[in-house]
Amino acid sequence: MQNNLFISYDLYKTGQNYDGLISKIKTLGCWAKVNKSVWYLKTTSTEGQILSPLRPYFDGNDHVIVINATSNSTVWSNLDASVEGHLKNFWSK
Repeated sequence: MQNNLFISYDLYKTGQNYDGLISKIKTLGCWAKVNKSVWYLKTTSTEGQILSPLRPYFDGNDHVIVINATSNSTVWSNLDASVEGHLKNFWSK
């Protein structure tokens, strides 16, 4: 099944490997750059399968969320606790 995924990230540390991250995103499916740090992917992969290969490009203070618009599900890494709590409480499944 094809999934419509959105990847959003904030890299906070100077010297992050943006080029590597962007190159990796471009290998994961049919892509479009929506904003500076928001990407769309059309792929057979799930949100969890997309997050895993991106992890090497993030460190402990970076934020990332992958939203599956097809299945209405999401995965994230290192979001602020208040945002994470909000998503857990209000995300419609």
